[in-house]
Amino acid sequence: MTNAPRIKPICWPLTFNPAKIAVDGEYRDEDKVGLGDKLVYLEKVFGPLWGELGIVAEAFGKANASLGRRAQAVEWYRQAVDAEDGTASLKAAEQLGNQLTRLGESTDDIGSIEAGLALLEGLVAMKPTYERENLLGSGWKRKTLTLSRLEGQADAARAALEQAALHYRRADQKARENGEIKRFYAAKNCLNAEIRAALLAGRTPELPDARIQDVRDALQLAMAKQPDFWSVVGQTELDILVA
Repeated sequence: MTNAPRIKPICWPLTFNPAKIAVDGEYRDEDKVGLGDKLVYLEKVFGPLWGELGIVAEAFGKANASLGRRAQAVEWYRQAVDAEDGTASLKAAEQLGNQLTRLGESTDDIGSIEAGLALLEGLVAMKPTYERENLLGSGWKRKTLTLSRLEGQADAARAALEQAALHYRRADQKARENGEIKRFYAAKNCLNAEIRAALLAGRTPELPDARIQDVRDALQLAMAKQPDFWSVVGQTELDILVA
């Protein structure tokens, strides 16, 4: 009886690895160019060795996304999702959809945005979650922004904006059901989308005091329980929106 082959452990250089680059790129004041150089080195040296593993490809995707390297992030997340070993998480699929819409907006590529939306819609059909509905809201918002820059697409842009509001509203509802601390993100973005949709349609936006207070309460809860940059600036954003 022969022993099954043992998989050699993944040993990244001690000074840096994709997970550390992802954290540094997203949360710390680091040199993005220097981090990018490190990431390119890791991709060149270790990508051919371990890149076919879903968990490794996902790590490369996350690191590229944190540095704003959208095309590379899409490539790695797609490789993670397609990996035969199945070690990538479902977040890899969510982020593939997210990065496709981000890449599409940055390049005015409606096809990329629609591909990302289709992937996210499939995930929501399988299991609707707060995160997935939020990503769909953001994806439709990016489609709105992109269409608004293209000639003759005003009606399509308004229709996309209505979809953004719909998915942010659904995300807010999921957050209420689940007790999500950072519900403010969906609640505020839904309000933003509805107000812009009203202005584009020539209607006076409706801003009930109770609705404003609800968003403010959600922001204050996040500030008290899980404060971060967005819950802080969200207070000012809401004041500007009301003004």
